[in-house]
Amino acid sequence: MPVKIFMSEPEQLSTFDRSQVTNIQQSDVQTIHAELVRMHQSNAEMITADEVELEMSAVGTLKANQVNAHVSAMATVNATEFVAEWAPTGYVQAEKASVNGYTGAVVARSAEVQQGITGLIAGTDIHVEGGRTALLIG
Repeated sequence: MPVKIFMSEPEQLSTFDRSQVTNIQQSDVQTIHAELVRMHQSNAEMITADEVELEMSAVGTLKANQVNAHVSAMATVNATEFVAEWAPTGYVQAEKASVNGYTGAVVARSAEVQQGITGLIAGTDIHVEGGRTALLIG
């Protein structure tokens, strides 16, 4: 049975056990383990999931196969596939990464950077369009 949480005012939540789907809106969460995580205007210290969708949210540590973030902030991300649109991120390690916005470092087999600033990009297949990079290792 999916776990769904919709709250009008932010509340402090502790931990979510492994579930199929976790929907979080306007909440603060410490840890989430789920197959699919959808967050809107929420914060999480740590997420471990198969698929994560972030909208106007923030995450400290994120581990997932697929990450799609829009106008969200992340400190560290370890993913198979990472797509971020105007989502400031400190460090991304992924097989395939596509970033648009501000990113500290991207380490990926395939990296695509569009508009914005990335401090370091390291990878095998790198494509930068309309963005600025301080150090590029390819």
